[in-house]
Formats: sequence, structure tokens, C-alpha cells
Amino acid sequence: MWVRSRRAFRVRELDRAWCTGVIASDDEPTDVIGCIEVSWLRGPRTLLRPFTVTTSWGDLPVPSGARLLAPMPLLTSVLRSGESVVVLRRGDRVVLGGFVERTDGDHPFRGSAAPIPGPDGIVVTPSTNATYGFTHTALGMWRPSVAYLLILTAVAIPSLLAVIAPSRY
Repeated sequence: MWVRSRRAFRVRELDRAWCTGVIASDDEPTDVIGCIEVSWLRGPRTLLRPFTVTTSWGDLPVPSGARLLAPMPLLTSVLRSGESVVVLRRGDRVVLGGFVERTDGDHPFRGSAAPIPGPDGIVVTPSTNATYGFTHTALGMWRPSVAYLLILTAVAIPSLLAVIAPSRY
């Protein structure tokens, strides 16, 4: 988790194909675009609904299958299982990656001035300069680690008691 996110942030810093924009308003009643949900038995899960970003290329639609890449907020340490913390809202500035320019010069109707989603998918990050460090991985993985340690202990106790108990035969 840490290596994958760190690699994506490094690519974001080095790649010029990333574009910035502002999340446009839409007809949805809520202004929440992306959030991070925590659980005891799995790592954090990012949820992202479809939205449109206004960029210098024009309005780019971002589908629901896009990957949200955001540092883990400290607030997640006090959330209950199943609760989430908002990372992106309507009007926030974001950085988009994964769009490619379509250049099919052979056919006049296949070209496009606006970029389209590339084969590797779309990545959305908040435009803050926050870096993703090992602390964010620890914030995301402490709950599953504790839960699996407790499960392992509960399974191992009967076996340990059987080994420690004196044999009467």
C-alpha cells in the first residue's frame, strides 16, 4: 500500500501529463465527491463517485472507476468501523492523471481536442502538497493488524493450553 501510493505520488511529481482543475458543481444533493472508509478487517477503502473537473482543456468527466489517491487523514484513527472521512468536495482543486490525447489522424471523426481516459485508468489526487509517508500507511493498517492479531491469539490459545497442560497418560 505504501509503495504503490508513494510510486503514484512520485509519478505525479515527475509526469507532465497530469492536469489540474476544479471539481465542477453537478445535480447531486451532496457535495461529497471522495472519501476514505475504514474497517477492522480490511485496509482503508477509497470511495469516489463520478464527477466533472473544469480544466484548461475544458470539462473532463471522471468516471466512478477512477482511483482516489490521498494521504490518510489523522481523523481516521478515531472513526468507528464503517465510517468514512471526506477527502474531496465539490469546488476542491484536484490533480488528474491517466488522460491521454487521442490522435487518430487517419480518420477525421476519430480525433478529439480533449483528452480521453487512458488504458491504465484515471488517478485523482487533491492538489495539496501533502506527501504520502509511512505514517499514512500505519494509520490505514493498524486496525486490520490488531484485528488479525486478536484472531490469531484466539485460535492459538487452545493449542498452547494443550501443549502446556500435563499429560495423564
